Amino acid sequence: MSNLPEYHPSHQQEADSLTRLAVVLPSSQFILRKEDGGDFGVDRVLEVVKNGEATNVRSHIQVKSKKRDKKKQGSIKKKVPVKTLAYLLRNANSLFLVWSLAENLFYWAWVREIALTAARQGLDLEETKQKSLTYHFTQVLDATALDTIHAKLLRDNALLRRIDLDRSPFLRAVLGDCSPEPATELVLLYLEERFEAVTGLASAADLERPFMRNLVADSYYQIRNLREALRVITQGNKTSPVDDQGRRVLAMILCEIGRDHGEREALQRARETQESIPRDRWDWISHYNFGNMLDLLGEHREALAEYDTATRLQPDVAMVWKNMAGAYFRLGEHEMELKCLDRALEIDPDLVEALVSKATTIGSSAGDLDEAIALLRKAIDLSTKPHYDNSDFYWWLGRFLADAGQVIEALRSIDEALNRFPVSNLLRNLRASIIVESWRHSDRIADEAVHLLNKVISRDPKCFPARAELIEIYADQDQPEQAKSLLVDTLQEVGFSCAEEVLGRLEFGELLPLIRQLGSYFKYRSSSDTLATSFFECFEINTATYEKIGLHFAVRFTRLATVIQPGRPMAELLPEVQEWIAGFREINRICSKLITENLADADLDAQSDLVAHIVMHLPELTLRELSRQLGWLLFQSGYMAEARDTILEIEQLGDWLQDSIEPSLEGAHDVLRWTETRRGGSSPS
Repeated sequence: MSNLPEYHPSHQQEADSLTRLAVVLPSSQFILRKEDGGDFGVDRVLEVVKNGEATNVRSHIQVKSKKRDKKKQGSIKKKVPVKTLAYLLRNANSLFLVWSLAENLFYWAWVREIALTAARQGLDLEETKQKSLTYHFTQVLDATALDTIHAKLLRDNALLRRIDLDRSPFLRAVLGDCSPEPATELVLLYLEERFEAVTGLASAADLERPFMRNLVADSYYQIRNLREALRVITQGNKTSPVDDQGRRVLAMILCEIGRDHGEREALQRARETQESIPRDRWDWISHYNFGNMLDLLGEHREALAEYDTATRLQPDVAMVWKNMAGAYFRLGEHEMELKCLDRALEIDPDLVEALVSKATTIGSSAGDLDEAIALLRKAIDLSTKPHYDNSDFYWWLGRFLADAGQVIEALRSIDEALNRFPVSNLLRNLRASIIVESWRHSDRIADEAVHLLNKVISRDPKCFPARAELIEIYADQDQPEQAKSLLVDTLQEVGFSCAEEVLGRLEFGELLPLIRQLGSYFKYRSSSDTLATSFFECFEINTATYEKIGLHFAVRFTRLATVIQPGRPMAELLPEVQEWIAGFREINRICSKLITENLADADLDAQSDLVAHIVMHLPELTLRELSRQLGWLLFQSGYMAEARDTILEIEQLGDWLQDSIEPSLEGAHDVLRWTETRRGGSSPS
């Protein structure tokens, strides 16, 4: 062998791959240029051709080749040198190509995607000692891929040349007036809203520049990692002077933390940070952000003044009008709120936040469910960005659909939302409440409501609203035994140990009012529990007797509750209530019998004294309970305060008391006559 340099086969492969690339690239789309000045990782420069003209829009290319088994087709693995990767990443949209000799085709990838793979593996390209990483190339450089590359290079170049920060106000708040060079790759990712990619590729060196620090902090902000956004912006402030732009971004992040987590301290810090910038340097967005801080701190009028200043400086920013509407909402000024929302949507018809705010206001306050539903559907269609939590949009949509009677569609929408937000308790609770509210809609929903309510009761046996609803479902679904059994169990749970004994004597039809108004009775008793005191004071009765008396009163209450319903005309209501009042006299007989049972074995004098006591006091006690039940139900149903007194006329009450004496005596005789007969004597007259 001579002393001449060896021409290794790998050299021939590389040369052949570059020759092959020149053939593959269509001259109508690209010019392949050589890279002079040393090989630091760039083999060729790709220049875009558009309409027959060279554009000077370029991409740096690294080309490698690899022999491989023809049987393994469809992808290729190749080691990528770390230094080459870091070098190429400094230029926007660099490409890495691998020529598969066996397949005679190129595989390709954007260098940024290779770098992102490295970042996901925890590899810091700026700091690592690792020489290379293995990347799995899966994209073939075919005609479709070339069209994609061609379009992207032109689009991104135009984007970088035409960044008009005045027309992108929130980008201006982050980037200020700085040039994106030399971090064009990260800026492109940011503008593509690939915020996770920005945070993954940003290096420590990038964060030394205020421009890049703001960019990375805002990227964390956009993916709702507010704590990391705060860390980046404050860490950078320690290594370089804090500029006005950095303080604006810091204040914005602190404000969002305060809003999301209810941290008033963070809001105060945001306010102080914004106020540390001299007012003569405030632009419209400073006033806008400061308005947000004041609004969240509860200073709504002061916030409106800041929003007003912002709109005078920059009248065509929809988000300012939307947040101004929010301040008016919190002040209860809904007419002004809707005017601001309409202005926001005039500027930007697709502003999601304004669509939702208007929908919730007109749906809740104005009752315009159809328009509210349409606005929410549009907002959901528009809010498809990654990390965008629109679960509350679905909550409102489900609520309004249910209110509009579209129960199946409401449940479908909520189920769709739960597929995206499976841990949302708000959505799950809404779904449960709609099912329970709407079980009459279909047998399927009724079955689901039964299953759901049984689960609730098993977790919380004292959840009486759930018990009452389930009892009513059983009754409606023609399952009397289940309804009666659960009714007895429920009443025993609240202290009526006598429930089975008392209710066992009643037909199921007689129990239906109690079943359907059980929830109302629990609410009544919790607000008007004076029955026990009255009876224990007047008569020497035990707890068991009191429970039985209370349960009979509950049955009467629920019968009246089926009569007194909101909106019924008094003329229609009055005859039925009068009938109920007349029937209430029967409770005297029942109570008298229960009270007398305590002295069934006493001597005749004691029994006679008791009967006299019953005649004197029992009708008055039952009348008090009658009056309480009637007054409470009338008030709950929206009748005027004087409605009870109109119904219970003084003359009528006297007659009622007089007519109640005979049932009271009959109840006592039911016990005492039997007792005296057993003794062989005579009963007291």
